Amino acid sequence: NIDILDQFGNLLAFGAQFGNTIERVLTPLLAIGTYYIRVYQLSGASTNYDLAFTTDFNGDDTIRSGIPMGTLASSPLTQSGTVGGAADIHDYFSFTLSSTRNVRF
Repeated sequence: NIDILDQFGNLLAFGAQFGNTIERVLTPLLAIGTYYIRVYQLSGASTNYDLAFTTDFNGDDTIRSGIPMGTLASSPLTQSGTVGGAADIHDYFSFTLSSTRNVRF
């Protein structure tokens, strides 16, 4: 497991996968400063790990920079893509409704 902490030890983000699952964590927007990464095991035997982190990510990985899909009306809006890897853990899309509606995904 992995935690991202600020200079005072406050938890900012975490990953809590079980077993050998790769942890993928996207922090909130961080200000200039010093931050700490805590890697730890939940229980049991020692665990090997490789640590990699980056500030380089795809532009659609934050909600504010989501890909605009347009106005949802009677025709469906569609989008294809790929997520995966340390630099692309989320994709966000935005759409607009011109009236109150139920939406099916």
